[in-house]
Amino acid sequence: PSRHDPPSFPESSGLTDGLDRSRLMFQRGILERLLHREPDNVDYLVALGQSCAQLGEHDTGLRIDRRLVKEHPDNPTFRYNLACTLALIGDLNGSCGELLAAIKLGYRDFAHLLADEDLKELRADARFGLVADRMAAAQDEGSATGSQPAAET
Repeated sequence: PSRHDPPSFPESSGLTDGLDRSRLMFQRGILERLLHREPDNVDYLVALGQSCAQLGEHDTGLRIDRRLVKEHPDNPTFRYNLACTLALIGDLNGSCGELLAAIKLGYRDFAHLLADEDLKELRADARFGLVADRMAAAQDEGSATGSQPAAET
């Protein structure tokens, strides 16, 4: 490797995790400054919400997700992200409700929903049956019309 290549650390060293966390904290700081200048910039809000989620800062992430849903109530991805944050803080009723709303609004990336670690607790709960029923109905509707809605991420 040349001296211009970034250093690589064994994953077991813990340095990789520390560098990732430092990068996320730096990114969060920049996004907060940008939002101070442009408080209504949705792209900055979304990126800050993602950084907070990756840092495990669920209270801040929840405020951001709720703001995005309040300002854009018909956006299925924002509803999905709020559902994830609610599940992470243990509000499974709220999470289930937001997932149902996201599906109603057109969220169709069911493979992601079924694998998303943020929703692990909800998937293990009986309330997830409601979400599974809504997913099945949405898939049936898509098959009946012959359309395949675009997946959200």
